[in-house]
Amino acid sequence: ATERFCKRHITLVLAMEEREGEAAREQVAEVQSELGGNFCNVLATYHPPDRYNEIAGKASNYRFALEVVSQQIANHELKYLDGSVIDERNIVVHVADGDSLYDPNHFPVVTYDYCTKLDRDYLVWQPCMLPTCNFWEIAPCVRQFGIMISSQEMLSATGWGEFQIP
Repeated sequence: ATERFCKRHITLVLAMEEREGEAAREQVAEVQSELGGNFCNVLATYHPPDRYNEIAGKASNYRFALEVVSQQIANHELKYLDGSVIDERNIVVHVADGDSLYDPNHFPVVTYDYCTKLDRDYLVWQPCMLPTCNFWEIAPCVRQFGIMISSQEMLSATGWGEFQIP
C-alpha cells in the first residue's frame, strides 16, 4: 500500500548545489534511476552559487528548491500521474537528508492526519531523529550527544500518538 501511495502522491525533490557540477548530476541520475519508479515525480534543483544574501548550504539549497517547485506548481507544470494539477493549498513538505530512513507508514499517516485535522495549517509533523546510519563511525562524544537529543525528543512527546516505536 505504501508503494502505491508514494507513486500516486509524493514528489521527491533533490535540492542540489550547482557548484558540485557533474558529480551532483550523476548523483541525481542515480537516484532517478533507482527510485524514479517509486514516486509521482522525481525532480532536481541546482542552487546557483553566489546568490545575493545567501550562504551556501542545506538551508539555501532547500529554500531555492522550494522556490523552484512552488513556481512549477503555480504555473501548473507539476502534475500528478493522472495529469491533474497539484493544488498548492494541499501540500505537505517533508525535509530530510539523503541518508534519512522513514517508517513505511510515515507518509500515509501524516497525510491522514493532515486530511482529518482542522488545525492542519498550524501543525508540524517531525519524526524523531535517531542517529543510526553511521553510528559506530562517529566519535563517541558525538554519539552520546545524539542519543541524548533523541531521548529528549522522545521524552518531550506529550500525547500517546506523538512518538511510537514501530
